[in-house]
Amino acid sequence: MYLTTDAVYIRSLSYAQIGLVLSSALWGITSLQAFAYYRKFKSDTVLVKVAVGVVWFADTMYVILEATSQYQIMRGTFTFSLILSTIVLTAVMQSAVQMVYALRLYILTHQLWIPLVCCTGAAYEFIAIVLYGVLILNDNFPVNQIKYRWIITSTYITCPIVDAIITVTFCYQLMKDRQYIRQRTKRIVDKLVLWTIQSGLITSLTAIAIVIMDFALQDSNPLFLVLTVMISSLYPVTLLALLNARSHLRSMNEKANDELSASFNLGAHTEDELHPGKSIPINVPIGQQATDSADTTSTIPTDV
Repeated sequence: MYLTTDAVYIRSLSYAQIGLVLSSALWGITSLQAFAYYRKFKSDTVLVKVAVGVVWFADTMYVILEATSQYQIMRGTFTFSLILSTIVLTAVMQSAVQMVYALRLYILTHQLWIPLVCCTGAAYEFIAIVLYGVLILNDNFPVNQIKYRWIITSTYITCPIVDAIITVTFCYQLMKDRQYIRQRTKRIVDKLVLWTIQSGLITSLTAIAIVIMDFALQDSNPLFLVLTVMISSLYPVTLLALLNARSHLRSMNEKANDELSASFNLGAHTEDELHPGKSIPINVPIGQQATDSADTTSTIPTDV
């Protein structure tokens, strides 16, 4: 059943406000994660620290401007420039996070073409989102929104593709290195693979859900606006969650070292001694090393 224009307008505002509430909650989590990141990982490179700061600032401004825009829309006094600013911030957060992952992918694999594909996709998303905002935000907004819908839809298709490439490549490289490391260190690699998959799935499934709901519901029920408003804040929180997860890896690594030292002190023969393997560096998917201390069984070097 198709609703009247006024009913669709009211529902659109309601769904957008729900998305704003969810984005605000995610912003709170992102802020806590950012505080924890700067407190725990002071030895990270300047590039990563700046990227985290830019993403957090963009997320903060996005929530503020989105709230202001929705307030003005309800009053009927909104300006297109303010809405365009929120669209630009969405593009900045989404593309910046994917480019950080692509850079880390290059350092991990030492191959250029896969990160280049990811950066190209992220750049396309940025250009397409901004272009969509410029084209629709004028006096012919209702007509242009339908006319140029394919542009924004293409970004929601490109987004999960780029996320999938990043996730699959990370997992492949980690699993390939896993066969050369000691048994205790394999638990760390398994955690890295799991967290990488989870981070990629969250944003990818959200983008896919937006496309499905947009096509399935069309203009009768703009439920996709909930996810459309919220997805921008998902990228910062997933990035920072993955960065801060290294503190857990550090504790796992130190525990493995303590267990190994205790075995040597007792004169026992561990499984690693009976079946020695080739020890190689383990690369954390993002940022600095997962341990600051020397490790006799594994090292996680600084790469970014």
